[in-house]
Amino acid sequence: MNSFQLRFFRCALLAISLACFISTSRSALAQNAPSPSPQPFTASTASQLLAQITQGLIARNQNQVLAAFDLTRMQDSALFRQQMISFIAHAENIRIYFHVTEASGDPPNGRAEANVEMEADPRDSNNTVPIRKQARLRFAAENTSSGWKFTDVQPRGFFSLEP
Repeated sequence: MNSFQLRFFRCALLAISLACFISTSRSALAQNAPSPSPQPFTASTASQLLAQITQGLIARNQNQVLAAFDLTRMQDSALFRQQMISFIAHAENIRIYFHVTEASGDPPNGRAEANVEMEADPRDSNNTVPIRKQARLRFAAENTSSGWKFTDVQPRGFFSLEP
């Protein structure tokens, strides 16, 4: 082996050793780093979920609305899902405003209350008068693997075209 090949071999060996060292150091740091603790349920968290529901209702996007809920943990979730789908299908325009009045909780549970105002135009051509509602809704939430999700809302009848 000539001196050029020897130097090349040493540089290659040094580069491989350095790459192995960096890789090992990163994995050791990752193992020793503390895992982030779950965040508490706050008014900001509730507002984000309610904004998702608002945007979904305005866009009449049932998937966006239902994504704010963990239906696997919700009692009577199939009935709630059908209620929301029916509400969205039978309303032409939905205008809704949520104001979070209270929110609290540490993982895994949270709760929120919100004052809600809604106006919805029924698709029924016989009824041209918008439905207007005001209520205080109570939400239960749980911290899931994909973040905070609502697991209940009361009264559920708010999301209907019944006055």
